[in-house]
Amino acid sequence: MTTYLTTAPSPLSQKPVPFRPADIPTLFRKLHRYNLTKGELCVILNLRPFNTAGLYVCVGEVTERFTDDEQQEILDIVAEVLGSTPAPAEAVPAANGAHPEADADPVKSIEDAAT
Repeated sequence: MTTYLTTAPSPLSQKPVPFRPADIPTLFRKLHRYNLTKGELCVILNLRPFNTAGLYVCVGEVTERFTDDEQQEILDIVAEVLGSTPAPAEAVPAANGAHPEADADPVKSIEDAAT
């Protein structure tokens, strides 16, 4: 269990830990106006989404419930209170806009994937 809590993307994996326990009520207070469920708040706290794709994982029916601006406001609040999560190196596109794995041969079938 300790290994899980101290490996990325967990906030506890960053040294020093980017937020204090006192920041949790602050986060919940600032997000109160968005009428998020307790479960959604807990997932936001645990995952600290840094982009809209991450927010989709944390909040149900996010596009129906929130405008693009409101989604960005939620992300900004998370970054302000809890700090931003560094993006994994493999998620950052190359300077020319291509993904590093774009040159790899695509898997043509399930059989190819198994070999």
